[in-house]
Amino acid sequence: MSGIRLHHEPGAAFKAVLGTYGGIFWRMNFIPKATELQRSHYHPIDHVTFLVKGRLRAEVENYPTMEYTAPAMIEVPAGKCHTYHALEDGTLYFCLFNTKDAVPGGGLDIGLIETN
Repeated sequence: MSGIRLHHEPGAAFKAVLGTYGGIFWRMNFIPKATELQRSHYHPIDHVTFLVKGRLRAEVENYPTMEYTAPAMIEVPAGKCHTYHALEDGTLYFCLFNTKDAVPGGGLDIGLIETN
């Protein structure tokens, strides 16, 4: 497992890149206030979001807007812009990516996951 890296933009989710284990890249996201969000972004590979604590409104391109209460799993197809709005203070979720999908032939290009 690689080292933890933290990232935060005002009004947005705290992100902690936790690394990889067993071929899965995982990132923790924490939204302290219900008025904050995970800004619209996309990834070139499929991923799942596991909502561990709180409530989210998920807006995924070409899909109906949905609300989720923990525990819940949200599937996000590759290339679809998505935004998460916290509906409760202290919302916590993890985004998981299969590293075999990140680069043709396997392997991991974290830039593909983190920069979009």
